[in-house]
Formats: sequence, structure tokens, C-alpha cells
Amino acid sequence: MVALGESLALALGLVQHGDIGLLLVGVELVAAVIALTALPSVLRVVRAERSRGQTFSAALLAAAEELLPPGLVSVARFELGLWRSAYRWITPVPRAERGAVRLSYGASERLMLWVLLPCGLVELTVMDYLLRNTPLRWPLFVLGVLTVPYLLGAIARTKAQPHLLFDDRLLLRSGPDFAVEVPLAWIERASRRPQLNQGRGALRSDDGALRLAYGQQTDVRIQLDRPLLTALGPVTCIDVAVDDPHHPAVQELLDRGHSK
Repeated sequence: MVALGESLALALGLVQHGDIGLLLVGVELVAAVIALTALPSVLRVVRAERSRGQTFSAALLAAAEELLPPGLVSVARFELGLWRSAYRWITPVPRAERGAVRLSYGASERLMLWVLLPCGLVELTVMDYLLRNTPLRWPLFVLGVLTVPYLLGAIARTKAQPHLLFDDRLLLRSGPDFAVEVPLAWIERASRRPQLNQGRGALRSDDGALRLAYGQQTDVRIQLDRPLLTALGPVTCIDVAVDDPHHPAVQELLDRGHSK
């Protein structure tokens, strides 16, 4: 809601119309200059990574890690994750995932974003009308339009990256940022265990438990009979968020644990 914030600043007299218009134009020009200056280096890194067999998104991320300050790498990773998720959402299910049972998560967050999407479109229309005779009209209109694919990408983060139950393994995800494969033979027991967690996403605690929380909540606990090596370190217990803890796939996990 960039337009709303900037309009509020105008209403409070913190900035003048011309000032904020010049600021927006200046920011866009600086961003364009930086992008054009870095383009040859980005292309070099992308070509090198692609020649090693990396995907295009992985090559772009490698370029970001090499060329951006450390503090901006996580921002670039998040942005690339949005667009990669949006692409996965509108394309057919990958061949490697066909036949797997899909377990969704993050429904409450998606609902909130779906509510924000039409609100943002209404705001865009209203602000375009109110600012029609000011220098702010077109810069804010462009920013408002760009918000739409951004929100759709945020919705796709979980929609296009569900948990997957295969015949021999369980693929658990936290959006496009984290994934871990759990062999079904390693599951000692599973239980429905709703609990609130601090933070969200993938987090490993000191006691060797991995928490894949969404909305600060996990719904199912999976106990392993041996340590599983993940990107966050070895774990023997995984708390995971799912939209439907009574899904048949969850029941299959519970039955598998009880049958041991």
C-alpha cells in the first residue's frame, strides 16, 4: 500500500507534491543505472552457472550472492522465490511430482492475501482519481500495478510448493526457500499435535527438532528413528504445518508410525 502511505505523507504536510514526485523519479533512475551497470556482470555469472547445469533461477541467485551486499541477498532470494513460485503455479505439475499426494499449508495466509488483492485494486483506482492532476499520478499508478503480480507471487509461495507424499518418501517444504526429504521407512511415529511457535518458516531448535511453521503454528509432529541431515543440521523430530490435519495422507503417516 505504497500509494496510501505516500498520500498520507502529503496530507500531513511532510512532503510536497513536487518533492515526492522528484523522489520517485530519482529512485527509478538510480535503480535503472545500477541495473544497467550490473547487467554485464549478471550475464557473466548466469552464463557460467548455466554451463554447470544450474537452473536459470539458481543462476540468478548465484549472481545475486556474488554481486549484491550480504544484506540484500536474502531480499533477492525472496524476490526470486516469488517469481519462481508464480511460474510453477501457472505451469503444469512437474513430471517428478506426478502421482504424489499434495498436502497444502498456509491457507490462512493465502486468504489474507486474496482479501488484500481487490483492496489494492480499489485503492489503485481511487488514488489514480484523486491524484489525476498531480505529478504523482503515473509513478504511483505503476507502483500500484506492480503490487498485483507481487501479491500473486506471495500467494503462489505456498500454493505452488505443497508438501508431497510419495510411495517411499515425504517431501516437506517451507515455500520455495526450504525443502527436506524424509524416507517413510525412517518415521518412527507421527501424531497430530497443534502448537504455536515463535516465528514462521523453517527453524531448527537446539533440541534437534525442525519446525516448518506457517502462521506461527504447526499441526503434525513426525518422530524419526534416526537423525536426518537437513540444510539446518541434523534433526530427529519435525513439526510441520498442514491445512487439514485429518487429510488421508496425514492419516497414512499416523498409521505407518503405529504399525511399527
